[in-house]
Amino acid sequence: MRNVVAIIHTYARDGELGSYMYELIQAFAQYPVRLHLIITNHLIPNLNSTHLHPSICEKKLVNFINDLNPDFVFTTNRGGITKMMMRELECPIITWMVDRIPFLHHGGDHSDLFCKKDYVITSSHKNVNRLETIYPVLKNRVFFLPFATNLHDFKTEIEKDINVSFIGTLFYCGRINELFNKYSHEPALIQSVIQLMQDIESNYDLDLSEKIEAYSLADFLKKENIDIYKFKGLLANTISSSTRFRLLDAIADLGLKLYGTSNWLNVGPYSNRLLHAFQFDTFIKTREQLATLYQRSRIAVNIPHIQAVDGLPYRVYDILASSALLISNYRENSDLFRLFGKDMPVPLYRNESDLRKKVSYFLKNEEERLAIVKQCNQLVCKNFSFNDRVRQFYEIIGKEINPGKGEIISVDVSIFQKLTSSIIYNPIQNRIIHLLLRSSYLKKMAKNFLPNKMIEFLKNVYLVNKKS
Repeated sequence: MRNVVAIIHTYARDGELGSYMYELIQAFAQYPVRLHLIITNHLIPNLNSTHLHPSICEKKLVNFINDLNPDFVFTTNRGGITKMMMRELECPIITWMVDRIPFLHHGGDHSDLFCKKDYVITSSHKNVNRLETIYPVLKNRVFFLPFATNLHDFKTEIEKDINVSFIGTLFYCGRINELFNKYSHEPALIQSVIQLMQDIESNYDLDLSEKIEAYSLADFLKKENIDIYKFKGLLANTISSSTRFRLLDAIADLGLKLYGTSNWLNVGPYSNRLLHAFQFDTFIKTREQLATLYQRSRIAVNIPHIQAVDGLPYRVYDILASSALLISNYRENSDLFRLFGKDMPVPLYRNESDLRKKVSYFLKNEEERLAIVKQCNQLVCKNFSFNDRVRQFYEIIGKEINPGKGEIISVDVSIFQKLTSSIIYNPIQNRIIHLLLRSSYLKKMAKNFLPNKMIEFLKNVYLVNKKS
């Protein structure tokens, strides 16, 4: 049976994979593959870290992977990949950039983030050229693969008791608010940041370094120790949260049910009706809950993060597969047009009033809504399954794979722990260990009669106690 090592991150507080990644992992088991799953969060102090957790022995991790001789290492957003892994792994590395900004767990910067063993997947067609430009080593090694769905999850008909639904995050804006408060005595600086935010909203793919220089923000970022890409992410979060707030507020009284992160509770002072729409007692976590919600909904709205640019979030494909009508944002070069043609049936809104108008119309015209839903279902009936994506991973590295039975193995990262003395030895025990390792006769006896791991352990105990 073939092996694959997957290093996948999660944003969930309980440490569980989100429903999308869970479904992707299960797809590997539909092939003769033994998937060894490592949760990225278990390898690092936090997702913003630039190194593995101090207790993790990087060499053990590399040896573990090489000993498996996997077809490839699969990772999301470059999570958990280090310089040693890039240098010493004997297999390709496939990174699916499910977000725009990669993790920097390798301890370097963007200049040495990828290597010649890498293949990168993006679900935004426009992002292919961008990634190849930022990372020249990836030339002709970046591939566009749209997100996937599972049609079988949406086979059960459920009573339509929700007019409009939206699932999404109210993105974190606290750091920007802190900076505005901290530098409130420098209005010119604040205005420069606001202007940069407006520029990013107009063109997310602008030359960021050029803008930082034009607005004289380099010293400010250096003082605050903020990487320019991280700064862009913070500004993009602020823009995206503002956009979601405005659009959802415009349809809140049309029967909106809002699901997402708990910080939606903070909108109360700004929109009482949006707070009323937030289902704070229900968190959509599992695939089953997601499918049930869309099957209950007449309309589901897509309001993407600005970083998606022309790309489509993965929930779009689930809505297209469901009995809910997708209403999405208009972009001239949207991947909706690229994938499904200029005459594709999805209704598109351009602003708050347009969104409200379209939601109102389709709530009043059920037959037309159903006709478009049927057309949308057909759009994703082929080549959009999770199984398709796993097969395409193999195609990217130049290998073929046929369906079969596989298995998922969760890897306990404690096997990568550095050897330390977790036991407190009394002086007599320390003396015994000391003599054992200093006496040539006893060392010879140990070599002949003790397992190698025990000898290695005793050596480490001796060194730890000797230093102490």
